[in-house]
Amino acid sequence: MRLYFSQSYFLDLSLHLFPQPCDVVSSLHYLRISESGCLVGGGITFEPEEAMKLFNINGTTLSLALYTDVSNSKELLESMQTGTLEPEVAFLNALLIPNIFPVLAAAHKTLVAKSRDSLTTRTPHSELVYNYSGSKHITESLKRCGISDSTTYILAARFDATPDEIKAIEKLINGKEIDLEELEGRANQSQIQKHYKISASELGVSSLADAIACRIAAQSRLQTFVSRPASDRHILAGTVCGVYLAQNYQVPNITKLADTALFMAKVVEEKYRKPKKSDDDD
Repeated sequence: MRLYFSQSYFLDLSLHLFPQPCDVVSSLHYLRISESGCLVGGGITFEPEEAMKLFNINGTTLSLALYTDVSNSKELLESMQTGTLEPEVAFLNALLIPNIFPVLAAAHKTLVAKSRDSLTTRTPHSELVYNYSGSKHITESLKRCGISDSTTYILAARFDATPDEIKAIEKLINGKEIDLEELEGRANQSQIQKHYKISASELGVSSLADAIACRIAAQSRLQTFVSRPASDRHILAGTVCGVYLAQNYQVPNITKLADTALFMAKVVEEKYRKPKKSDDDD
């Protein structure tokens, strides 16, 4: 079985999410299920587990578990806000997750930022929620893509979780664990389209997961541009404007303009020139 994803996503994300040189089309065009039952491709390996599902992202593991009918969201949120949540976990609003692919993209981006010591938020787990939002506003991102007091449908995520931590996470959440394949059927498509500003025409050529992943990539590209020195931004903006003008406007004919200007000047001169005195006046 092969799971295909749009080439446009990998063209947009290949340099940022997959920093190692690779053939985008052949190496990253799909993820596949290997003979051993693992989901592999693009540096990501999925190893089936009895409890939380384990994903290996370039040497770092990401454990995921999906819960419904959660009854203690308020307590979980308070523990996160006070910094007393043990072990530390990322809790995402699962209604905004059509499948795990954009979550893996956000996780990969988080690990890249961590390796460069450039996290935007305090911890990798809050960074995961922030990256998934595709927005540059931290507070709004954590509110919208994280959990609230009344959230009952949660995706839990933990980087490099030990077996004991996985057991502790299971005890933290008062809810029913369900299979990750339930994400697609339970996702709130209208809410996703509203949050990520995904049009119906875009969905005609793409999927919700691809659209979210592309916005995750666009967020980082925009931040990279804004973080550049002002002189670099001016050069880049000038180059873009120059290319646009060259493609959309005709270059004026300077010779023709000069001839027209000379002709008009001659007409004005003849119109307002003082008439010569005739011999009779002498």
